[in-house]
Amino acid sequence: MAKTVVCPKCLAEQAISRDADGKMDCVFCGEELELPEYEEGEELEPENFEDEVKNPRIEPIGEPIELNYVLNHDEVSDALFSSGKISERKIIPILETIGLSIAAVILGLPLILGQFGLVEGFKQPAFTDWLFVILMLGLIPVVWIMPNKTKKSIIKRSTTGSQLNVKIFENIATVVVNDNQDEAWDLELGKNYRLVETEIIYILVLQNGQLLVFPKRAINDEDIEKVKARIEIKEEKQIEE
Repeated sequence: MAKTVVCPKCLAEQAISRDADGKMDCVFCGEELELPEYEEGEELEPENFEDEVKNPRIEPIGEPIELNYVLNHDEVSDALFSSGKISERKIIPILETIGLSIAAVILGLPLILGQFGLVEGFKQPAFTDWLFVILMLGLIPVVWIMPNKTKKSIIKRSTTGSQLNVKIFENIATVVVNDNQDEAWDLELGKNYRLVETEIIYILVLQNGQLLVFPKRAINDEDIEKVKARIEIKEEKQIEE
């Protein structure tokens, strides 16, 4: 069986691919992963491994379409957003801004009335009385800036620069990362994943949360339709979002 590890931070299960130092970072969030130790030649049995990653002994059918590529920043970003790994959060900052603005008005109106003596009964506010109003207003740009910074950080960490070699047969796709043949794994095509197509990539969202991304730029024009036909869902239902 292909060897896998689960990231403790984002909980994504992924095939093990050790670098020159024997280490590995999560391809989704960049977290350094704790890899299982094993002696040379020992076969690791992954725990709770889903059906979508199949035994490498499956015999491939047909001539392979071979892809060699390194995912760039735009492709990683597109994959994370289109697969739902990163949420757009378009409405949430608006609601947070409205909430903070209302809080600032409620807290600030009595202070303004007291500051200028517009209504009797409101005392002259001290400087410390304005701190909560200033805090509410100061949080408004934060709710817009911080989520974007977090998203950019996740995309940057996920752009690992790993070299992928993928052979797409009629029944399986064989994936090799950084020319590490010992860690190669097979995916049975046509079921047990959700297929997402964008303008620049094909995304296979596996049951364990792992993403397998094929950039269209890596596919020859004459092979585009063949690749699409091979990775299309053959069963009645895809994995639901």
